[in-house]
Amino acid sequence: MSPIVSKPTLQAPLTGQALRRSVAVHEVAEWTAWAQALRVAGYRVDPSRLADQLLRHGCAIVQDAFGHDVTVQVRVPVRAPLPESHDGAPASLQTFRIAS
Repeated sequence: MSPIVSKPTLQAPLTGQALRRSVAVHEVAEWTAWAQALRVAGYRVDPSRLADQLLRHGCAIVQDAFGHDVTVQVRVPVRAPLPESHDGAPASLQTFRIAS
C-alpha cells in the first residue's frame, strides 16, 4: 500500500463571493496585489487567469519555482453559529410555525 501524498494548497485572501464582487465592480487592487505577492514568492501566476479559475471552480492551479503544481483555493468563511430558540434548542431543530 502506497502512502497518500498531499499536494500543497494555498488559500486566497478573499472568499469566492468577495472575489466575484470585486471583479464585477472592477476593484481588483487587492486581488492583483496578492497575485504579485505570489510571483515574488516564486509562483508562476497570471492574475486574470487565476481569478477566472477561482470564480469558475473555487480553486486553481499555479506552479511553484520548481514547476510543481500547487492548488489555490478561495477562503471559506467560518460558519456562524445557529441562534438558539427560547427553549434552548438550536433554531434548526425547531418546527415550522405559522403566525396567527
